[in-house]
Amino acid sequence: MKKILFSIVAVLMCMAARSQTLYELKYYDIIDDDTYYGLFVFTDEENCTLRCVTEPDKKGNVSGWEYNYYCKYEKQKGSNTLCFIPEPRKKKDDPLIPSFCMAYSTKGEFEPETYVIFQDIYSDDELEDENMKEVDYFREIDIRDKDEKYFQQFYDEDEEMYKQIMDARKQLIGQDDDENSSNNDNSNVSNDDITMHLVLVGATEDNSIGESVTTDVSVVKKNFSEIAQKLGIGYNETIITGSDFKKANILNAVDRLKPGSNDIVVFVYSGHGFRYDDDTDAYPRMCITYNSEVGDKYELSTTELYKKVVNKKARLTIFLTDCCNSEIGMTRAMAETVAFSSRGTSNNTDIDKLYDLFIDESGTVRATAAKAGQYAWGDVSGGYMITSIINNIKSQTSALSKDAPSWKTIIENASKVVAKKTSHNIDEAGNDADPQVVVRAVKVQDIHGGKASSLVSSDNESESLSDVNTRSNSSSSENTDSDAVVDFLCIAISVIVILGLIIVIIKLMKKKKQQ
Repeated sequence: MKKILFSIVAVLMCMAARSQTLYELKYYDIIDDDTYYGLFVFTDEENCTLRCVTEPDKKGNVSGWEYNYYCKYEKQKGSNTLCFIPEPRKKKDDPLIPSFCMAYSTKGEFEPETYVIFQDIYSDDELEDENMKEVDYFREIDIRDKDEKYFQQFYDEDEEMYKQIMDARKQLIGQDDDENSSNNDNSNVSNDDITMHLVLVGATEDNSIGESVTTDVSVVKKNFSEIAQKLGIGYNETIITGSDFKKANILNAVDRLKPGSNDIVVFVYSGHGFRYDDDTDAYPRMCITYNSEVGDKYELSTTELYKKVVNKKARLTIFLTDCCNSEIGMTRAMAETVAFSSRGTSNNTDIDKLYDLFIDESGTVRATAAKAGQYAWGDVSGGYMITSIINNIKSQTSALSKDAPSWKTIIENASKVVAKKTSHNIDEAGNDADPQVVVRAVKVQDIHGGKASSLVSSDNESESLSDVNTRSNSSSSENTDSDAVVDFLCIAISVIVILGLIIVIIKLMKKKKQQ
């Protein structure tokens, strides 16, 4: 048994079912005067766990620690920086847990230099250079490239996370051994007969949100092109950004779409959105201009465009609009957080799960970032809705996930993340604003006759404002209740485990005293 001080074991077990990406790191600790090897389990921006160990001593013992982290975006000396911050210490005299920071670019990429900081970066004290040290490495790992001995550095074989990693590794190696593992025998078509058509529109030159939109464009293009590549299907893309960002170009791109009956169409818009006072449609209008003009030449109903895309009769249509749904004069808001994992598909993607989502499903997936009257928030890492959906696609299709992938679950989970991120926002009047509510409609079914997955049952795609807002608010309340139950269970399990450990320790101490 490893002699390691691990914090909340039960919380990690709750995270294990949702974990999606693993990173390894190595750094020298200037406080302990020792070298640490770490395994970083990334679930989402607010749920990360780092387990660090030293090299074994002469007796084979190792020392180490485990701690929960969260991500935070910082603007330092004109540079975008992503920091992994440890949860606050319970007591001032508790050991100092290091932070990790790396530079971030609007292309959705991280610079190779990562620094470990041995100082509370939110204290009043100025950050001292001697408390910063560049790490040896901080990089994503492919679990196929690591053997059991590697993971046994960090876990005992009876730990749930170790078993989960080993199961995922076996699954991925099995896929590699069978090149046709993603070709479901029940399918009536070959992957060669399927093409993904991406139409990506972004207001990249807008003065207020251009940086965020530029990241959206890069991240969306990278992820969906990699998904098509991993599935072995065709891929076509139309990118409308910069000076090409015009209404006519968007309509022409949709008119030129000629998908086959087994194809996939993905339409993504990132930019400004608005609505008029008398609009009854729950979905917004796109603002296709850089100069805040209004009028038919510069606006486009997302619902009308959605109908045009769906009428192309692709097998699967995904239609995402990350924009405000507010009255004219309100613009997409920017915040200082960052989405770490939305850069590209994971090294540990389960091809069979990708197949379930993109090849075995037919129907429509639609989402817009905010309900009527709301901002759509974003940051340098992109719009909250787009990054959250992409992160959930990655999480659902990770070999580390125990759950079967579902578009309904992806959109619902992304909606929860968006609501949580915006739960403490302040409106223009300085009052607490309602959390951002993603308006969504998922109507898909398994092409082999499986059960349909639906969030909306409506034949009218231009749904009434009152119906959609009522449903969205109800769903948001249900999500909050569900999250509360999960949090309670994790805390309860943690308490039970800790009490159990205390009882075992007391018994061992009594036994040792008797001896």
